[in-house]
Amino acid sequence: MSLKLRDNKLEALAGTEPEMIVSGNAGCIGHLQSGTATPVGHWVELVDKMLADKRANQSQQGAETCNKKPY
Repeated sequence: MSLKLRDNKLEALAGTEPEMIVSGNAGCIGHLQSGTATPVGHWVELVDKMLADKRANQSQQGAETCNKKPY
């Protein structure tokens, strides 16, 4: 029964072509990952990645501003 539930969830998600599937439950993460090649992780990992990307973009923009000549 658990494989059928997993497969139903993954089938529903496949239509959206997700880059990543997130869950707040460690058991669900492992179970879902066993049925798909799409990365599955905890939602906190996604938030952490988004914040890191934002910081990297801000650092890059700051470096570009500092490298501009004043004339």
